[in-house]
Amino acid sequence: MQFAFTRSLFGKQAIATFLVAVILSLIVSALTFYSNVISSREAISQEFNALLAVVEKPAVQAAFRIDEVLAQQQINGLMQSKYVLKAEMLDENGNIFASSSRSVQHSVFYIEMANWLLPQIDQFELVLRYEDRNVILGKIILTADREFLIEEVLEQNVLLLIGSLVKDILLASLISLFFYYLVTRPLKNLTVTLSESSRKSINSLPVITPAGHENDELGELSRVFSRIFQKLSDTHTALEYNIVHTQAIIAHAGDAIFLVGEDGKICLVNKASERLLDRKEDKLLGCYMEEFHTAQGWEYFNDLLVSLALDQPLTLETHYLSDNGIKIPVEIRLIKYNLQHKVEVLLLVRDISARKEAEDRINRLAFYDPLTQLPNRRYLLDRLDSFSRSNKQEKNRCFIIFRFRSI
Repeated sequence: MQFAFTRSLFGKQAIATFLVAVILSLIVSALTFYSNVISSREAISQEFNALLAVVEKPAVQAAFRIDEVLAQQQINGLMQSKYVLKAEMLDENGNIFASSSRSVQHSVFYIEMANWLLPQIDQFELVLRYEDRNVILGKIILTADREFLIEEVLEQNVLLLIGSLVKDILLASLISLFFYYLVTRPLKNLTVTLSESSRKSINSLPVITPAGHENDELGELSRVFSRIFQKLSDTHTALEYNIVHTQAIIAHAGDAIFLVGEDGKICLVNKASERLLDRKEDKLLGCYMEEFHTAQGWEYFNDLLVSLALDQPLTLETHYLSDNGIKIPVEIRLIKYNLQHKVEVLLLVRDISARKEAEDRINRLAFYDPLTQLPNRRYLLDRLDSFSRSNKQEKNRCFIIFRFRSI
């Protein structure tokens, strides 16, 4: 689930800056801690060597005189250091001459950390030699309290780590705020202005260049947005005009217009289509063209439509059936085309009933006597000519018999 805070650019920027600051702070702190541990090893070694140097002469005297009291005093003095866990003085035979220790309990964490970070800090030895002779009188062995040492080192570095982390987080916050006021807020204002302008459907944008950014990338970005918005607005206006203009042409066309999909369903009609078929637009849309043809006419028309090539106009005559069952002679001008990988058929349908009636009337006037309504000589000659051509093609013989009636 995405939190609302991370949906904004500022939120993403703040989180990214925070994570980068924390990761870098941890890396730097880890390197610093490792460097401090190395320095602590050297400091601990120097301190233990300094302790042994302080008690060297008294310890030599105690070993030379076999003075257990003096030897124990030196051992007790070494135990005053908080870093010493155990101190022993051995004679030349390796026997314990004086010793002292303290009992402490440390957690497993500090024990593991001491084994990892202070593996070389364990015991320190001082060989006791007589001043003028190369005679070994014994030695002093100091056991370091490594767990206490590592605890002290960790406490010191944890404080440094926390301080560095807080400092880096504060710095990251300041950087985020700085970039918010410098970049993010102007971008946000630019986005809000563009969104409001798009909702209001205005033709031109107001001045959207952020103050103080006229000559930088944000200023250029705002100018590019203005130019793009103006082009889109002009294109949208021209497109709306073309759509309205096309709709007006279709609606006021004298011929019926049908736009048919590849499946045969009607997806666009005009007013002339409603008048032609005596059916409203909402009842025409979604219908199949087969409904308006006779069975024989549809079979012929469908075969012709299927075999018709794309972008090849065709004109034909047929009959449509209106809702009241009247057969309407029509002339169809159609074309099949492919638009965006979709095949459509555009039909321009014209009612030719008046033309057919006129043709019939002219034909009757030409071949029938207007007074008696009987076929005239022209009709006879036309029939004879047609009959003669038919027989000539079939190579048949024919005879004409005239019968005259006397008056």
